[in-house]
Amino acid sequence: MYGKIVKAVSGFYYVRMENYTLIECKAKGSFKHNDVTPLVGDDVQFEVTDGPNRKGLIVDIYPRFNELKRPQMLTRRWLSLQCGIRTRISAFWTGSFAL
Repeated sequence: MYGKIVKAVSGFYYVRMENYTLIECKAKGSFKHNDVTPLVGDDVQFEVTDGPNRKGLIVDIYPRFNELKRPQMLTRRWLSLQCGIRTRISAFWTGSFAL
């Protein structure tokens, strides 16, 4: 079956099928050996292992067009800088200057 990963939480991948049904899947062991990690947004092929409980196994990942790799420290610095600027701007516009 074919679907798209819409959520990833600690080794469990939630795959949306074409009829908008969510299946909770785990990645096949060969992905770990090949250093391939399924990402949110990947188009995948999977097998349903337990139909009534909506569980499955991802067996293939289709080629990606792009992938975002970001260092976490840079993101944290940018977030703190952005929060600091917003606080000062909002204080300026409300008329309170006690920072």
